[in-house]
Amino acid sequence: MLGPRDIIPSAATIHHNRPDSVKRLAAEVFKQALKDSGLHHSKRLERIHPKVKAEAICFLTSGSEAFQFWCQALNQHPERVRLELKRRLTRG
Repeated sequence: MLGPRDIIPSAATIHHNRPDSVKRLAAEVFKQALKDSGLHHSKRLERIHPKVKAEAICFLTSGSEAFQFWCQALNQHPERVRLELKRRLTRG
């Protein structure tokens, strides 16, 4: 199961060229997208609406400008992150 720590680096590995608030927001964006996509299950089992799940998966795998921005805010290579997420989504 994919968790936020698999995608979001620890504070020690994040570049310090962005304000902490942007890094925290970027981490929360990814945490929510992972939760909504079903890749990261919270302790409480929640039903995910199919449209929300589809939108989250699209965000995580499309390579959109928004996705690229949030990856760069965390100093992560967008294409590498996208490919890893696609691999994990197809694996189930």
